[in-house]
Amino acid sequence: NSGYDKKQHNIFQSTLFFEQALPFITSGLSLRGNVSYFNQQLFSKTFFTPYPLYDEDANAAVTNVKVVGGVTSLTEIYSQTNNLTYNFSLNYAKSFGRNEISGMLLYEQYSSKGDSLYARKQDFSTNIKDELFASGPANQSITGTGLLHDARRSVVGRVNYALKEKYLLEATFRYDGSYRFPQNKRFGFFPAFSAGWRISEEDFFKNATALKAISSLKIRASKGLIGNDRVNAYQFTDAYSIIAGSGPIVNGQALPFVRYGVYPNPNITWEKQDNTNIGLDALFFDS
Repeated sequence: NSGYDKKQHNIFQSTLFFEQALPFITSGLSLRGNVSYFNQQLFSKTFFTPYPLYDEDANAAVTNVKVVGGVTSLTEIYSQTNNLTYNFSLNYAKSFGRNEISGMLLYEQYSSKGDSLYARKQDFSTNIKDELFASGPANQSITGTGLLHDARRSVVGRVNYALKEKYLLEATFRYDGSYRFPQNKRFGFFPAFSAGWRISEEDFFKNATALKAISSLKIRASKGLIGNDRVNAYQFTDAYSIIAGSGPIVNGQALPFVRYGVYPNPNITWEKQDNTNIGLDALFFDS
């Protein structure tokens, strides 16, 4: 009796993955990649109409009818979001006697964009047509936004070396770019190194009767830099505000005007943190 509130979600998700060995270049080399696309659309339509309330006496006879709920109104909201991710990597793995070497070089790019539109009207002469064009020119509002949710780009590399499955070395790097920083400070370089020793693979460990209960024991140390871009976006650019109804008067009506807001910070950049770890991993037989 008082209209309706309808919402419709349309979501599309897809991932295309491939892997191709490259033996014609060298054995152990392969190319992998995936492309992921996500799209979400929302349409909301709310049509509200006044409705009657009835007063009745002790004999159930109607004594009064009241129309409540204000005036007829129609609100429509439309929004969409698109996410696109690329991920491609060259991978290599090879054994040379007791030596094992592997590596990876990866490129990844992610972006997310969206738009939204909001419209509301009230000046309806009848409730038989629930469309925006059926209302009059008064009591209406419309607004829209264009959103950039996120944008990142990275190059990642890793090299692993193992000797006799006992002595382990690893070197990695990340070269990350984030839309949250100005162009000349957008990318950060984050290297890391680690070394490990599988003590349980040594002969003195395997031959020790007192250590038979331990099936695996490894010590590992690493040191590197990690980056943090968790800051508010667009701090490096000028900020402006559009103030409605407070600008110059034209035909008796105040127009919007633009006001300069915040001074930019052109030096904002990645926060780099040292990350040092020393760990000991042990696995015991179930007794």
